[in-house]
Amino acid sequence: MSSIGLSDTSLDAERVQIELMRQAPAWRKMELVGQMNETMRKIIR
Repeated sequence: MSSIGLSDTSLDAERVQIELMRQAPAWRKMELVGQMNETMRKIIR
């Protein structure tokens, strides 16, 4: 895993986030996608 240095998130925090997403069940990942989609809809209105 490598970061290109364009984030304000530390590499350790990024590793934790990635590991949590890997461990998350499919329904949780889909829930997060739905929330992101809803947020984008609100932003573009």
